[in-house]
Amino acid sequence: MADSSTDTSPLPPPPQLFNLEPIDVAEPWQQELVDSFHALRALIANKSNSEAHDTLQQKASESMQSHCNLVNGLVYGILTEPSEGSTFFRNLSIVSRDGFAHAVSRLQHVATYLRFRLIRGDVLKQLFWFLSELIKTNTSGVDQIVIFLTRQIRSGDVTPGNLKLCRNTLHLIESNMDWVLRFPVLIATVVYAFGRLILDHSRVPDLCTRECDLVVRLIRDKFT
Repeated sequence: MADSSTDTSPLPPPPQLFNLEPIDVAEPWQQELVDSFHALRALIANKSNSEAHDTLQQKASESMQSHCNLVNGLVYGILTEPSEGSTFFRNLSIVSRDGFAHAVSRLQHVATYLRFRLIRGDVLKQLFWFLSELIKTNTSGVDQIVIFLTRQIRSGDVTPGNLKLCRNTLHLIESNMDWVLRFPVLIATVVYAFGRLILDHSRVPDLCTRECDLVVRLIRDKFT
């Protein structure tokens, strides 16, 4: 009989998206992302850029499941590996067969996570960079993710983490106003979300002023 004490099979690497406690169990979608990322790393290890592109193209064409697994891995890489984020996004652009629809669905999981407040700082930064790149390509569904993120900003909470989320969301909106103005529900959500935050941020003048300017502009230009 084999001695189970000699079993040295490694545990799957834990996801690095949120600052969870060791006793917390990551949700299945999080583990799926990290597992796909490590499979992706193994797939393109020791390959040149052109070889990696060919390998990814071939793998993505094998089946829809293979495509989804690659996208999962690339999304996780973009969020957790800032120094390689641009490379992973280029690879995602190459292998995506659905106009980034599966990638957007993974980001929706992140943006609607009940414990979103625990998101790692570098992951939050990459998330907003990723959304900016998707907006540039007119990817469908990104407006919904921005709506979800505005709902994650907690009223009455002036802790650094909540203010950082607020600033990042505000900057994304300010930097893409022409895009924002295409989505009536997003406009209404932004006005409501930031309108209720103005009083909370009265002691953060720069942020409060930007929120006032945004709300006034949207009400003036898109009142209907």
